[in-house]
Amino acid sequence: MGDGEATGGAGYVVMCSIFLYFVSNHALHSHTLFSSIIPLQLLHTVNHENNSPVLDSCFSPDGTTVFSVGADKAVRMWQLGQTPPNNVPQQIGAHDQPIKSVAFLPSTNMIVSGCWDNMLKFWYARQPNPVGSLQMPDKVYDLDVRDSLMVVACAGRHIITYNVQGQPQEHERKESPLKFQSGCVAAFP
Repeated sequence: MGDGEATGGAGYVVMCSIFLYFVSNHALHSHTLFSSIIPLQLLHTVNHENNSPVLDSCFSPDGTTVFSVGADKAVRMWQLGQTPPNNVPQQIGAHDQPIKSVAFLPSTNMIVSGCWDNMLKFWYARQPNPVGSLQMPDKVYDLDVRDSLMVVACAGRHIITYNVQGQPQEHERKESPLKFQSGCVAAFP
């Protein structure tokens, strides 16, 4: 394989413990649903529009829906067990730049997306417009949600925590003690 050629490997994996599924996100253009029962079974592959890279995905709490975001600047929803039209999941939201991260907020049944346009946007799956947004200090690199806690990592080494029980409220803002940018964050119980 020459320089610059893609290998087609998975970017990372997102698990659903309820139905023993996992989704493999490919930076090349798609995400693939597998059954995690050995031997692994490929169940379905879907793409984002124009085969643009899928950058993140998450499951709904009941494990029946996958939400994904990517370089096509769209928040997408894929109901498992259904083949979306043209094999592209339904768009439920959009940003002005590629979207780097997505999470489901179980306390409010909303989806939150973090983008390189310095915005967090909050969505209900059935509404095309965001129900809320928060301006971030810089590009959003990653976010994670545990119960009512949301942690956001932004460029400029910003780490911001929010209470997302009801209306999101900033809890703490600080600079990461790491020397370089935080490319990922995880909230632990």
